[in-house]
Amino acid sequence: MLVWGTEDEEPVATWERGDQAIVWYDPERLNRRVAALKTWCDEDDEYATLYTEDEVWKFERDKLAIRSYGNTDISGNPRAVEYFARTSGLVVPLTDGGAWKPRDDADPNPMRNPLGIVPMVEFPNRPTLGGIPVSDIAGTMAMQDAINLLWAYLFTAADFASMPARVVMGQEPPKLPILDENGNQVGEKPVDMKKIAEDRILWLTGQNTKIAQWDAAKLDVFTSTIEVGVTHIAAQTRTPPHYLVLGKGMVNVNAEGMKAAETGLVMKVQEEQLFFTPSTREVFRLFALVKDDKALAKQCRRGVVKWKNAENRSEAQSVDAALKLHSMGFPFPWVCEYLGLSPTEIDRIEAMRETEQQNSTGLLIANAMSGANVPAAKMPKMPGPAGAAA
Repeated sequence: MLVWGTEDEEPVATWERGDQAIVWYDPERLNRRVAALKTWCDEDDEYATLYTEDEVWKFERDKLAIRSYGNTDISGNPRAVEYFARTSGLVVPLTDGGAWKPRDDADPNPMRNPLGIVPMVEFPNRPTLGGIPVSDIAGTMAMQDAINLLWAYLFTAADFASMPARVVMGQEPPKLPILDENGNQVGEKPVDMKKIAEDRILWLTGQNTKIAQWDAAKLDVFTSTIEVGVTHIAAQTRTPPHYLVLGKGMVNVNAEGMKAAETGLVMKVQEEQLFFTPSTREVFRLFALVKDDKALAKQCRRGVVKWKNAENRSEAQSVDAALKLHSMGFPFPWVCEYLGLSPTEIDRIEAMRETEQQNSTGLLIANAMSGANVPAAKMPKMPGPAGAAA
């Protein structure tokens, strides 16, 4: 994620593709970013922006000029030129031809980095102690390739052997009549057997040949194997099986069984929240630096990131849990946070509750002064300690 500011010092965050951006870290302090590079291209040109702690460099080069050089230089000697791919801008040519040059539309170049820190943050997926992230799909690519191969076999079998095939026995190969210019038959010629084979016709000769019919191929042998492969991928990625194959192993399962099947996915999401928390905290720190609020930026380094509950709960379950927590003495604002409400929504709800209580109290006093008889069941309840009515 790249964080920068507008002219009125409002922070702007943009997600960057992993194959168009890279972050360089201090080899001794892996959590300290030294530089970051972002690249992209259009139809004719390629662009690169290098971010350091103090400066921002902007470069460009002609993509078509690099292609025109080919693999040899002017003298015909081989050249080590690597072309720029549209999905990745991190390849730099090893020759002078088509090399990067400062961008003309950038003034000054380099410009000063007003944040004093590299503004790009990496979100690594389950990084190891060495800082190398672990891919979620690297271990499943082989099985996915096998599934795709079985799908190809299934369509091939469906095209060639999904219908019954019949044969002609005990007959000579068919012949085509030869006609003269008047349309009269003057002879015969044998049919091209290769053409018959291409048309999926089999012609057998000999009185002792006996064969009646080839049955249609059974395609369920492919689908059953594919389902096993999909289930294997679900186990590798901790995805509930019923998310990928409808009804697979989840027939007549109660709510507790469905929740148990989703436990692996819930734990996986919680792990991702744990690993993404430092990067998210750093993004908010950059937001504060864009606003030139260094005190807030210092607090963001030790801030707590609030994530949405990873478990899939119904509204009734969430409300029931919130009521029980409130009856135990948890404050009402904390219960609102537990339900996933934002601070703005919590402030709005508390203001509404205060207004509602004031109106109810005023109505009660007015009725008491006028001598009106207010039923006890309709009298408002004031919140007391531990949820008791006062």
